[in-house]
Amino acid sequence: MSDKTNLKDDEKIFRDRKPRTCPSCNGKNVAVILWGLPYMTAELSKAVEENKIIFGGCCVSENDHTWECADCYVKIWRQSCKLL
Repeated sequence: MSDKTNLKDDEKIFRDRKPRTCPSCNGKNVAVILWGLPYMTAELSKAVEENKIIFGGCCVSENDHTWECADCYVKIWRQSCKLL
């Protein structure tokens, strides 16, 4: 188990939209992950300071998480649409 979460290390959380609260710790600081190499602006810097955005890194893959709790660091993946 991770130190700050109620999840097993290999357990993934999927949601179809950004959760208002963390599904693990119930914290309200669920941030959007910004992947790639961003151009820093005052607006982006403010969003990072307010835990609205977390940098995910410059290497982007198809299996990257979409959101992360800024309180307990649990990762949350966007649930993809399944075609019938």
